[in-house]
Amino acid sequence: DQVAESFEQRMVKAHNEKDAFEGVCAPVISVNEYLFRLVKYMDKWYKETTHFRSVGMRTLFLSVVYIEHLQDILPDFELNIYNVHRLFLISMLIAAKYTEDYPISNKYWAKVGGISKEQVNNLESVFCCMSEFNLYVADDELKTLYDEYKPPSVIKPAE
Repeated sequence: DQVAESFEQRMVKAHNEKDAFEGVCAPVISVNEYLFRLVKYMDKWYKETTHFRSVGMRTLFLSVVYIEHLQDILPDFELNIYNVHRLFLISMLIAAKYTEDYPISNKYWAKVGGISKEQVNNLESVFCCMSEFNLYVADDELKTLYDEYKPPSVIKPAE
């Protein structure tokens, strides 16, 4: 009973803390540069730690879907220059934890993202609560997003 009550309180708190992702001022780094940074350091960590090739772009696509799902669940939640960087950071962290066998520590994400580990821990919890812990994404949804954004050099010629 106590566990359920605590969880329900966290859920209500998360829905009231939509502004938890907002910084005091807009970051100096552009969203494009920030996403490039996240993917770059994610790939660097995986290459050095596991010798895997790039996983950053797959994680980025999944994070976009997570943010879209969040906006479906909370239609009044708007992306803005004050929250988009942290939303991408945390959605990528969650996407990586959901899909990869070797998760990157929150301490590393905090360093790469430019916020404290405590903020990362809190925002991860808030994001999961706000998204109702619904992290599954169907393959066709990811493929549709990939087809929409894939660079021209990746497009296969018509057969």
